[in-house]
Amino acid sequence: MKTVLVAGATGLVGKSIVALLKKKGFTVHTLSNSLSTDVTKHRFSWSPGKGKIDIRCFDGVDHVLNLSGAGLFDHWWTTSYKEKILKSRTQSTCLLVDTILKHHYHIQTFVNASATGIYGADTGDLWLEETAPVGQDFLADVVKQWEQSLFHATELKARKVCLRFGIVLSDEGGALPQLAAPVKYGVGSPFGSGKQYISWIHIQDLANMILFAIENNTLQGAYNAVAPEPVTNEAMIQKIADQLHKKLWAPHVPGFVLNLALGKERAATLLGGNRVKVTKMEGVGFQFQYKTLSEALHSFFSSKNNV
Repeated sequence: MKTVLVAGATGLVGKSIVALLKKKGFTVHTLSNSLSTDVTKHRFSWSPGKGKIDIRCFDGVDHVLNLSGAGLFDHWWTTSYKEKILKSRTQSTCLLVDTILKHHYHIQTFVNASATGIYGADTGDLWLEETAPVGQDFLADVVKQWEQSLFHATELKARKVCLRFGIVLSDEGGALPQLAAPVKYGVGSPFGSGKQYISWIHIQDLANMILFAIENNTLQGAYNAVAPEPVTNEAMIQKIADQLHKKLWAPHVPGFVLNLALGKERAATLLGGNRVKVTKMEGVGFQFQYKTLSEALHSFFSSKNNV
């Protein structure tokens, strides 16, 4: 039986992958920011900001999965919160790597979350592969440093994989319930022009992809973690409306309204978009369960009228 250490296990993606790992027979150790430590439940404490970690979390661990990171829409992007967005990602990765090296733990695989934001807030309708240039905005720089905190750790001999998440669709949280709620109440509408691309992935496919990255020892480097068919913001809102049997009548939400409500930098993540390819992941044999948005939305909406 293999053991996986998961940081960020209580988030949307974390809960899904932990459940899948346990279902597949893995032992799962998790890291928590709380001070209490419950070894009997394989739950251990850490504080990346303070450089502290209960090293017992590595006992018997074969693989490390780091999903840690402060939420992008949890707070106004003040200077201090932008610093938190960056450090919550880089410090967590560095602490795990440094602890592995310091204590000579024999880790086979280190999988780190990443994001398609590395390509920049808005790349139009250009198809993007993993070799595309890094963007010039704040989030692109965050993701660049995030990946470097793992890939630049040359002394770490474990297989290193960064999965560049797109928009994760789930009925348990994240973007989908927020997009669906206005549609449900008859006031849903696209953002800005509506022509910006959304590269999305079903939560189940993402969990399966993470498991695939852990189990398949041919994977190494950065991989886009998105579905094969990105759609425009306008198309996504329309497909949600179709699933909910609602009509869209409200005008598009103007960009200046989002800029006022969220701040220009945060709003750019909604007004811009990326059209991301997943050819590399499919090329190593990963198979999607939900290739199209219609299939994904049907899985969430088919047995109920809301999310």
